[in-house]
Amino acid sequence: MTCTIENGSVAEPVIFAKEELQRALHLLHAPKMKIRLEAAEYETDGYTVDMNFPDGHGFIRGSNPRSVLFGVYRLMRELGFRWIRPGAAGEIVPPPPENWQYIRTWEQASTQFRAICIEGAISRENLLDMVDWMARHNLNTYYLQAPSAYAFLKRWYSHAGNPMLKAEELTREHADEITLELIAALRKRGLILDALGHGPTSEILGIPFWGWDPVLHPVTEGMKPNFAQINGVRDLWHANPHFTQLCYGNPEIREKLAERMVEQVLDHPEAELVHFILSDHHHNFCECDLCRKQRPSDWYVAMLNRIDEKLTAIGCKIRIGFAVYCDTIWPPLVERIRNPERFF
Repeated sequence: MTCTIENGSVAEPVIFAKEELQRALHLLHAPKMKIRLEAAEYETDGYTVDMNFPDGHGFIRGSNPRSVLFGVYRLMRELGFRWIRPGAAGEIVPPPPENWQYIRTWEQASTQFRAICIEGAISRENLLDMVDWMARHNLNTYYLQAPSAYAFLKRWYSHAGNPMLKAEELTREHADEITLELIAALRKRGLILDALGHGPTSEILGIPFWGWDPVLHPVTEGMKPNFAQINGVRDLWHANPHFTQLCYGNPEIREKLAERMVEQVLDHPEAELVHFILSDHHHNFCECDLCRKQRPSDWYVAMLNRIDEKLTAIGCKIRIGFAVYCDTIWPPLVERIRNPERFF
């Protein structure tokens, strides 16, 4: 039978939602239907599915374009579809219903951001399959942790520790191309890219961030005053600049980090959210007399406020995430977030 699906929106996620709905109804040999997809422009995700199969008409309304897609996947679940793991092999297609019933349901998200964070060793196929799986389970945000997926892709394609697979070459340019494919897949579904994160603490010293592997980068005497002082010594932590905290009590360092964050935000207009993260290690904050005047979280909040000031001055409204883990789980005693609307 023929199903007519009308789009009330030209947004890319709604167009994709129509394609997915057509695919599902074709697989199940659905009866003749006239269906309308409609999207509003609210920030909170939510949808209503009203599908009168006996009478041959229905609609799916979303609070925003991606919620229309979420509504389509909810209808598919009601019809028996399941996605038990990422990838085509993880999709379970049910047999056609013996009796097509009236399906009416709705849902509003209880949390604004429902995210997957990139981790481990990732291939191109892993990335794209995960984005597809996310949308089918109402997850709306992908956190990249860095400007590029290079570090995670490199772990996969190097096949370190796997004698059964031969290492494959992965250039940074190729990794950037795969990252762009990831961004396109997110945009197609209306999902949120949460970018940046690790890197600024080494980058302001001229050391680019390409992952957590040991970096053979010359450390000059001019760099050392910037490093955190631990047990009376200023040097790399575990010989890795990306594990090394800086002397955050130094106002010049805080200003450089704020400036670097603003540069990265402007360099990545594709991101809807960004993170500002310090060194990715623990028990390694500076112990100098200046830094000991406040907790690590106080210095962290001071930098977040400065970043907000700079972004506000140029009219940039992007929202920023920050990490409460390791040494920053203890709350600040002095500093407070001045503009809560900036942060999430």
